[in-house]
Amino acid sequence: MSTTSSVLRFATMGVLLAPISCSNKDGNTPAPPSNVTAASFEPKGCAYKVEHNSEFPDFEASVDTFGSAPIPAHVRLGLGGGVDSTKQGYADPSTSFSVGWQTDESTKASHLRWGEAADKLTNTTDGISYLVLPFGKGATLRFHEVHACGLSPGRTYYYQVGGGDSWSPVASFSTAPAKGSKDPLVFALAGDSRDDLGRTDLPVWRAIAGRVKAANARLMLFSGDNVLVGNDQSLWEKWLAGSDDTAKSIFIATAPGNHENELVRYFAHAVMPGSGKNSERYASFDYGPVHVVMIDDYIGVVAPSIDTDGSKDELLA
Repeated sequence: MSTTSSVLRFATMGVLLAPISCSNKDGNTPAPPSNVTAASFEPKGCAYKVEHNSEFPDFEASVDTFGSAPIPAHVRLGLGGGVDSTKQGYADPSTSFSVGWQTDESTKASHLRWGEAADKLTNTTDGISYLVLPFGKGATLRFHEVHACGLSPGRTYYYQVGGGDSWSPVASFSTAPAKGSKDPLVFALAGDSRDDLGRTDLPVWRAIAGRVKAANARLMLFSGDNVLVGNDQSLWEKWLAGSDDTAKSIFIATAPGNHENELVRYFAHAVMPGSGKNSERYASFDYGPVHVVMIDDYIGVVAPSIDTDGSKDELLA
């Protein structure tokens, strides 16, 4: 859609809400190394922390060890940073990006390299990984997350993730335009991708994701209900496979729906802004002239309620 200045307020439960109101150059000089503790991760060159979700065991910095399936799977763009626009480290898709992927549990290499040409990935940074334990007969998986800051607005970048001899194919994406930009933007909105209650390979979701990429959308907002049962990894695998080609180039910003039920696997698959007690339950960021707000509005799930702990003021700042 073409925009001037507007606010997108976006809720879950499979309901899509239309707009309702208007309102560092990167270089080759290494930034300080990332700092990882048992409680948080400070991406190098970024002004924010990624806090450890206590439900994820083995939260640790990148180490070049490799298991039986080290090739990065389901590589997807994300966004880090805070949700309060009045504070340092506010999420900024014009100058930063993050990437998530998964491997077998023994592979701990979490590296990112990127640049402005596919054959010149001269910038590098490291991230963290953590385990998601099996549910039922599933396997333990290791999820990886890397953040990069100091990019320029409105530029196309190329990147790959992994380590050693096990890297993802090179992919590309574009950073958001500067906040004051008036250039036309194409956004996509979707939600509730549970084709036939998840019993198929999600042909409708695959078609939607393909059309979003073909339309050269810059951002996709997803309202939740990705899967039927939030702790079933086999359903997440279908959802991820359906959007693999799109998610590596277009940021799919998600809010949890009632079917995700804020279970641990939702937070493993989401790479969204926020930290602290309601991390990834709600988010806000500016994309060019548009202010985006995403909230899990499922009553009784978010604790404490964003209506009573001051978080609503952060989102609407």
